[in-house]
Amino acid sequence: MANHFTSTWPRSPFVTNIYVQRPGLQERLGLTREEFVVKLPEGEERTVVTSDEQLVEILEGRFDLRLPAETRFEGRDQRLSSHGEDAPTTSGLVREGPRP
Repeated sequence: MANHFTSTWPRSPFVTNIYVQRPGLQERLGLTREEFVVKLPEGEERTVVTSDEQLVEILEGRFDLRLPAETRFEGRDQRLSSHGEDAPTTSGLVREGPRP
C-alpha cells in the first residue's frame, strides 16, 4: 500500500520530479529535473539543468535513452512545495503525437 501511495499521490516527489540513475564501474550518474550529478572516485561534478532541451540531451547522451523529437516536460518551471497548495499535480515526460 505504501508503494502505491508514494508513486501515485499527486504531490509525491516521485510523481512531481524526474529521477534517473545509472551505476557504472568508474562513475555513477544521477539526474533530477534540476540537476545532473556525476559521482567519480575523486569527487562529484554537478550541473544545473536549465531547459527541456538540456534535459533531453543528458537523457540521450549520458543515459542512452531515445526520446521523440517533440519531447517536453510538464511543470518544469514549477517547484515542489512539500505542504503548499501550489505544488504541481502533474509532471514528468509528456509525449505529443503518435507513439513510435
